[in-house]
Order: sequence, then C-alpha cells, then structure tokens
Amino acid sequence: MRSGRSLGALALAFGLALGPAGCAIQPATNDDLSPAWRFSYVSTEIAPTMGYQLEKAHVVHDVEVVVMSRTILWIPTRVTPPTLEEAVSQALREGGGNLLRNAVVERFAWYVPPFYGEEGWRVRGDVLRVERRAGGPGASSDPSQPPADAQPSDPP
Repeated sequence: MRSGRSLGALALAFGLALGPAGCAIQPATNDDLSPAWRFSYVSTEIAPTMGYQLEKAHVVHDVEVVVMSRTILWIPTRVTPPTLEEAVSQALREGGGNLLRNAVVERFAWYVPPFYGEEGWRVRGDVLRVERRAGGPGASSDPSQPPADAQPSDPP
C-alpha cells in the first residue's frame, strides 16, 4: 500500500515538473544556429535598384523591429497574427526609407501552456531612402511611369 502511494506521489511530482514545459520554434540565438533568412534587399514599396542612386542614398544603419502578439491564459493580445509585411513596413517607417538592405528576418514563437506565449517577426537591416537619378536613364517625376528611353513591347 505504501509503495502505491509513493509511486503516485512520484508520478504527480513528475507531471507537475513537466506540465508547464512549453515549446519554441527558434531553439537558439547563435547566428550559426538561428533560423533566420538573409536578403540583400527587402521592401513593401516599389523601390527598384536600377535607375536609382544607391551610393548617395540616405542610410539609417541597424534598424531593428519586432512585431509580436502575446497570448495570456489562451487569450491573444491581437485579433490578427503579426505579418512579415507589417514588420518590414514598420522598419521602413522607423528608418524613414523605402528599401531595407542586408536584411535579416526571423520568425519566432513560443508558448508555455496555458499561461503565456509570444509569436512574431524580427527584422533587422539598414534602411535606405533611394531617389531616381536626376536626368539619368529612367529619370521621370512619376516612378510608376516607364523610363523615357524604354522600348515599347510588342503585343503577343
């Protein structure tokens, strides 16, 4: 009878010790192990690099933005989950530019049921404000217009 009680107490202690254990999709923060994506350029706006002055662009170095949603007792703090587009747009706003160079994008999520959890996107990089070259190829006051020297395409 006594061994049954001690076995039950041991099982209860084991369950209580492992019960609050959670999970994460980003197991490490080391650059070699971190599941991050690296991009030369990222933007949510139309900001092509051809015909633009990248050398003379205004640069804000090392902009980092974290967009996340928290869950507390199974109740999320946001109605919609955070998106990559939202994180990139916020980074561009903070840097006052239209192009993110040398971007590192990370997706993270972890949760300790039922108490607390976080999910979101982390975006880091250099924000550039690029402008069209004045008088150069492709110069136009309206970026949606094709360059003046562009050849019309033949209809199919």
